[in-house]
Amino acid sequence: MEALVVFTSENNHWLGHRLHPQFRHVYCVVPTADKVVTEINLTSIGIQTKSFLGTPRELAPDYMDIEETTEVVLIPYDPADRHLLPYMLNNCVGLTKQLLGIRYWSLTPYQLFKQMEQHYAY
Repeated sequence: MEALVVFTSENNHWLGHRLHPQFRHVYCVVPTADKVVTEINLTSIGIQTKSFLGTPRELAPDYMDIEETTEVVLIPYDPADRHLLPYMLNNCVGLTKQLLGIRYWSLTPYQLFKQMEQHYAY
């Protein structure tokens, strides 16, 4: 299976102006059932979820068409192989890493993107 990691330039966080201008926010889209995916997004009002028909690979072009999206990365995803991390920041990067079992050291969306760039060919 695959999941999508979506990077955007949108951010309403009070520290958003200090982040890389093209990588201020990140969220993920994970497969949940046959041909159904769930978008999980930590926003300023809480965790928002939406479900769509399709696979992450099929929906990747649609996510690139969203206005403030800067990058969409397809990564391998296996819920059974996902190891929960003991400590994680309560931010969009922490939630994305926890949901997908990503173990790179990164605190900001740009750091996460640079780590993914090294590990996944897309």
